[in-house]
Amino acid sequence: MLRLLSLRIVVNETEIYECKEKQPVIIKTGTAATHFVVSNGFHISRVVRVSDKPGPHFYEVESCLDNIQLITGILVSLLFFIIYILSGLQFFLLIANLPLLTMVYLMFVLRHKFIRVYSFDPAKINS
Repeated sequence: MLRLLSLRIVVNETEIYECKEKQPVIIKTGTAATHFVVSNGFHISRVVRVSDKPGPHFYEVESCLDNIQLITGILVSLLFFIIYILSGLQFFLLIANLPLLTMVYLMFVLRHKFIRVYSFDPAKINS
């Protein structure tokens, strides 16, 4: 089976772990200087350096474009394109292309910032 957008975590440039949606990945390391990046093959996250504090460290991985933003951008483009067809004003054609051009810019020009990695404390979430 072909997985188009599977994420991989590369730890210390030597170990690769597959990251599945909504499933935690446990990575045990024995070195003090641990760093990792998250990649889908085209996009790559910034290098994340893990602190030397003992115990587990928690990170969340996300994309700068989620499904809601993608669907909203397509619907807004479609709406303004329909307004352009009905009115004939070139201004609405320009506005119809702005969400799509923004998504292309985020996906291809800012590809090193497309995948975001955040550290978080699970104790703060439960309280």
